[in-house]
Amino acid sequence: MPDVYDDLRALSAEGRRRAVMLDPADVHRRGDRRRRRQVAGWAAAAMLVVAVGAAGLVRGSGLLGMDDAQPAKEPTWVQEIPSGYPATLARYVPDPGGDGSVAGPGRGVRGPFDLRPCGTPVWPVGGVVDRTAVKATLPDGAVFREVVLFADSAAASRALAEVAAGYASCEQEPTDDSGYTRGYEVERLPLGDEAVSVHWRIEFQGAPTIGSTELRWVRVGNAVALLADSSEAMSDDPAPADKLDRVARRLSADLCPFAADPCRR
Repeated sequence: MPDVYDDLRALSAEGRRRAVMLDPADVHRRGDRRRRRQVAGWAAAAMLVVAVGAAGLVRGSGLLGMDDAQPAKEPTWVQEIPSGYPATLARYVPDPGGDGSVAGPGRGVRGPFDLRPCGTPVWPVGGVVDRTAVKATLPDGAVFREVVLFADSAAASRALAEVAAGYASCEQEPTDDSGYTRGYEVERLPLGDEAVSVHWRIEFQGAPTIGSTELRWVRVGNAVALLADSSEAMSDDPAPADKLDRVARRLSADLCPFAADPCRR
């Protein structure tokens, strides 16, 4: 008589065999379907990459006209002092009276000041395309006004930065053989596009002396104006500094012909 457990074992083995083994044709069909899905997925991804790249190229070429950011147009900087401008600059020099004199305005006028902190020339450092200046010699001092043009605003700004750096790196000159010492105080001022103030501090054996020199550089666009005053006032007297600040503020407004958006004068 057959053992019932033999039948059960046979059924179990057959079930495992059917559960594991598939018909070869079915295996091929399933593999073909999987490959078709993979190929379709890869094709869709490739099409997406091509579409995104093409859109970027079209946008970059400006063909779409949408979100096409145009670079800012560089201003046309004035490269020559206008013929009437020197007369404007001359208004910033006082009448020296019978005991003084005025030179300029003109391109060949040079200032009476030594602009070499610790022996290093800082103004102008090069790159000048045009200039005009006027100088007044007074009984008790000197006044100098100058406007210098550079190729563009970046060159003018670099020139101003070199002025500030030159004086800032030379806080005090070595004491001379007579016991006099000249020091410098440098500040940035809120004038024009940017401005630098330099105060000369002159001392004798540590005490302030008679004499004061104030310098202001003001940039508007590609132009830099230098204003320099010297007087016999005490070097710690704030009056000459305040006076020159007011003059520099007015002159900065008259530099508008050289601005990025120039005025007409």
